Amino acid sequence: MKFLMLVVILTSSVVYADSWQVQHNNKLLNASFVDAGSDQHIYLIVHGTWAHQGMEIISSLQTLLEERDVSSLAITLSLGLSDRAGFMSCDKPVHATQDMAVDEIQVWIDTLIEHGFKKITIIGHSRGSGQVALYEKQHPGNVDSLVLLAPSVWRKEAVFTRYNARSDASIEDILTLARSSEAPPLIGPYPLISCDSIMASPQSFLSYYGEGTEKHTPALLQTSTVPVHIILGSEDTIVRWADRDIRAVEKNPRVVIDTVEGAGHFFRDLYLDDVLDLIMADGE
Repeated sequence: MKFLMLVVILTSSVVYADSWQVQHNNKLLNASFVDAGSDQHIYLIVHGTWAHQGMEIISSLQTLLEERDVSSLAITLSLGLSDRAGFMSCDKPVHATQDMAVDEIQVWIDTLIEHGFKKITIIGHSRGSGQVALYEKQHPGNVDSLVLLAPSVWRKEAVFTRYNARSDASIEDILTLARSSEAPPLIGPYPLISCDSIMASPQSFLSYYGEGTEKHTPALLQTSTVPVHIILGSEDTIVRWADRDIRAVEKNPRVVIDTVEGAGHFFRDLYLDDVLDLIMADGE
């Protein structure tokens, strides 16, 4: 695995970070490493839907961790692109899938181990939390703990209803086409995640809307083998956990749930300090 390092500055704060790149499946993967002097415990941070390592909540997390003398690595998932930076564009065909994240998380964990880190906690936000939970289910015990901020949920009926309200073609018909042996390499243009109209691979539609990939975070966490700290925002209007979701994860004694009162989906401003206080209470 080829490893490169460049020096950059995170634009959202005064904290300095090294830009790391690794080669994986003929793609360059990007990440920002903040060295707080802690060479044992590190936090690996995974962004939300089609976002990136430099978005506000991610760079702010790195800043607040550094203030607490904790090192961190914030990654940008490739979403099928090499050297991806910034938010995912709706201008070009999409080949991203939900489960690409699992392999890439493993690549970065291997990289951290190569650099001598002995204890790894993964922080995920939103859909990134769901992908972190999927990673832990497929690779149980590979990391020491998880912190999931506003983790995504998946309720097929609700997702399909919202999709069909914004699309001229029904999601049921699109998935039937995507499953067909005669499906072309790209189908569409249809809505896909945050894009209103885009060409995409059949695999993208199947991954984000089909049955093949587990996407409901509460279900994924019921068998987690490591400590999991779920942190919700009481005013989150994007992801809402139902009482049945909370009851489902509480059956696992390794799972702890906290709610930050007043916080929205992105825990902006001082609410992120509250998040860090909760995380640090877990102990080093």
